[in-house]
Amino acid sequence: MLTFVLILGKAASGKTTLAYKFSSWLEKNYACRVFLANFDAGIELLPYKADFDVRDYISIERIMKEEKLGINGAVLKSVELSYDYLDIFLEKVEEGDYEYAFLDVPGMLESLLLSEKTNRIIDRLKERSRAISIFLIDASKIKAAGDYIYEKSSFFITMLKFGLPMLPVFTKAEFQGAKERLKKFEKSKALEKEIEKEASLYSEVASAFAEVLKNLEHGIRFIKVDSEKEKGFEELYSAMHELICACGDIS
Repeated sequence: MLTFVLILGKAASGKTTLAYKFSSWLEKNYACRVFLANFDAGIELLPYKADFDVRDYISIERIMKEEKLGINGAVLKSVELSYDYLDIFLEKVEEGDYEYAFLDVPGMLESLLLSEKTNRIIDRLKERSRAISIFLIDASKIKAAGDYIYEKSSFFITMLKFGLPMLPVFTKAEFQGAKERLKKFEKSKALEKEIEKEASLYSEVASAFAEVLKNLEHGIRFIKVDSEKEKGFEELYSAMHELICACGDIS
């Protein structure tokens, strides 16, 4: 049975690289047939040949010129316009015997969160088959306790907004000591000490958020991957399979 997989995350979190590398890994290691769809109208270069490319129908430059919008407004508009081409995407997917359809979406996460069309797209996908999401967090950008809390909060807010089963994944975990910092922040006592050490005006807010996250994280495993080296893909595949099977707890 086909599973739609939305690959979400902020700009430069590694969505396109993961879509390309993970789909190739699935095909090579498990003989899975993966449909690759690019829904980012603003991307210039793709490392993979898209089976569906929204740039064939939508141009960011044209939107900016015709609508007199800046880049942020144009990306938001492109998300709304992409809904008009969803039927073409669905027809292409359903022409083949695919197990997964990866949707590589714009890196400006706020454009997806702000557009009502995003939820309509998700609803359409769920009507056709199963749909889940992989939410990417760039581990190399997490330098302090506040960064860690903010990034994890973004995951839960996005899951709440879209109402979609979602896997949280730290990318670039091997980059410049990122894995060591994550290990430190993952321990609640160590995280609290780091919050106290940073001693900002918002330490109380950070501590409160940390406590909320501790409660929300029950049963959720934050997976670490290095897409370039294909590290962590086996664990990601296992967690994705469990989520698809609606096993509930994915720890």
